[in-house]
Amino acid sequence: MRGLLLSRPDEGALLLLPCADVHTVGMGRRIDVAFVDGTGCVLAAYRDVGPFRRLRHRGAAAVVERFSSCSTPWFEPGDRMGVVPVKGGAR
Repeated sequence: MRGLLLSRPDEGALLLLPCADVHTVGMGRRIDVAFVDGTGCVLAAYRDVGPFRRLRHRGAAAVVERFSSCSTPWFEPGDRMGVVPVKGGAR
């Protein structure tokens, strides 16, 4: 329910699953957002989304979000992603 709201900027990207709708109400920093379908295909990607915005994508199964960083690459529509469990990681 809170996404990146209480996270530190250096904590990396966050996967929200299931999710097809995000907002930036209360956010003090801009974020990058990518909507992903059930096969890992990026449907839509947004950079530098400011506060008080709402983004949604009807076909999305998940959302990846991170604090904006203009110097690093971000997803583009058509990219593919997967999730790999990390041994000893949080469950």
